[in-house]
Amino acid sequence: MAHLLSGACLGNREQARWFLRVARAQTGTAISKVAQAAPDSKDTLKTLRKAHVAALKGSRYRVLDEDGYDALAPAVGGVLPALVDDLSEKSRRDLGAGVTRNLQVVAEAATGAVQRWIQLNDEATGVAEEEG
Repeated sequence: MAHLLSGACLGNREQARWFLRVARAQTGTAISKVAQAAPDSKDTLKTLRKAHVAALKGSRYRVLDEDGYDALAPAVGGVLPALVDDLSEKSRRDLGAGVTRNLQVVAEAATGAVQRWIQLNDEATGVAEEEG
């Protein structure tokens, strides 16, 4: 999956760029939400910032290296460290739901990019079989 989402796969570059733009935007929004509501949640912010920087570099240079993919993986998987601020239960739940929505968009973008590659690969295989 890293190969497909990184931009290294020639047949999936446009989808990879789209995924990285979505990841950059959604992680940026999630960072803003957490920084405003739970600024003491340093581990959560650090994980989101690493993912954001990786997506930014990947979209700028049109390729994502292995370290960049590793930094983005928690955002794609929706796995973040717990919030540690003194938030009310409702505030914590609302913040968690908002950040989860942002990360779901990232995961859906990753899924869409991989599905597009599968579709293009199937079409190419079908053309090759017809010509063969």
